[in-house]
Amino acid sequence: MTNDAQALKSDLQAVVRGAVHAPGDPTWDDARKAWNLSVDQHPLAVVEVADADDVVAAVRCAGRVDLPVVPQSTGHAATDDGVTGAILLRMHALDSVEVDTERRIARVGGGTMWKAVLDRLDDTGLLGLGGTAPMISVVGYTLGGGLSWFGRRYGLASAAVRSVDLVTADGDQVTVTEESDPELFWALRGYGGEFGVVTSMEFDLFPSPGVVGARLMFPAGDTRAVLDAFSKLTAAAPPELSVAATILHLPDAPFIPEDRRGRSFVAINAAHLGTLDECRTLLSGIVAAGDAIENDIRTYPMSEVGGIAEDPVDPSPAADLTTLLRDFDSGTVERLLDVAGPDSGTRLLGVNIRHLGGALAEAGSGNGGVAGAIDEPYLVFSFAVPGLSGSMDEIVDTHNGLHAALGDTATGGAPYNFLGRGGPERAYDSAALDRLRTLKRRRDPQGRFRMTRPLPN
Repeated sequence: MTNDAQALKSDLQAVVRGAVHAPGDPTWDDARKAWNLSVDQHPLAVVEVADADDVVAAVRCAGRVDLPVVPQSTGHAATDDGVTGAILLRMHALDSVEVDTERRIARVGGGTMWKAVLDRLDDTGLLGLGGTAPMISVVGYTLGGGLSWFGRRYGLASAAVRSVDLVTADGDQVTVTEESDPELFWALRGYGGEFGVVTSMEFDLFPSPGVVGARLMFPAGDTRAVLDAFSKLTAAAPPELSVAATILHLPDAPFIPEDRRGRSFVAINAAHLGTLDECRTLLSGIVAAGDAIENDIRTYPMSEVGGIAEDPVDPSPAADLTTLLRDFDSGTVERLLDVAGPDSGTRLLGVNIRHLGGALAEAGSGNGGVAGAIDEPYLVFSFAVPGLSGSMDEIVDTHNGLHAALGDTATGGAPYNFLGRGGPERAYDSAALDRLRTLKRRRDPQGRFRMTRPLPN
């Protein structure tokens, strides 16, 4: 451990109750590790904050030594240089959950996972706008926009935020609402980490008539027919139904079930707010499009909704890239199959096509914060694993080749939470970024706070 690292650790440990880790400590590699194991983070120190007072103390200490602060609960959105030269605040101890069923509001701590919220919503008749992955931070996900299974019905999660408790660059604790500070409230809902450390947040819950989830899988030979059926369904689907299709190329690896190793498939995952019969009817065209080797359509309690997409629940390496699509017609299907289909020889492990639209396209920027609305009706998310799928450079080239092959149908834009290794220019237009920069100069002129994808100059 260097003298500078020792001094910083000593300064921080003198003012916080939580553990502090520095380079050279036996705990260092675990403390700095991100959820995305392909990212190698190198902060100057890691503070496991015990409570909001620890956040205040750490921010004030950072101010005295003129260092930036980056809050992080899990590191799903981590980047290699996102925390370099900064003090990393681990927020997982701030994991409280309060649910007010009469007011239909939840209040969570700054490090709470969505799984904890979903568990509390069982048998309440209410739902929260959590994402497809249960083990992700409520605050990080929501203040990045938040794309939910239920977004087509209720909009982006960021639009559901009622209030944010924030530690500012001066180390003050404030509560931010639409009424108290409309400009900051706008910025927080889409670019929250640049303006302070969130210690707690309140957001709306919504009525749930019941959730039906679907997990379907078909052999590679059915890919074209299933994608055509997906295209037909999503062109007229009600907002209560959200559907995603995924072309899968499973590796020949021990962690894959033996009968699926080294094979390609096409999968459908869906969530429906309604009855089991309604969902089966809506998905009947897709079911009839092929010879399903998995056909699981059933009701889900809120505590199990995170299992519909079968997203990883443990840290894992990943390299992904996303683009929004203007359409998903037969020509788009053809181009996608050429570069990522079962016979393409692609390096990608999968390509996920998610249907958007509905309320996601209706929330104006004044309502949902800078995250605003998503005009495009589809999103394509391609993913791979460095090492298993090739080098990072090879994977990036493959991602870019996919986007190029999609042509003008692909906008090149992406929701903030889906930027992967891309910059914020892909999520927000120049007017929004200028407005954010102006506010940043006023509220954090020293640049005390930094997201893993900081505002471009």
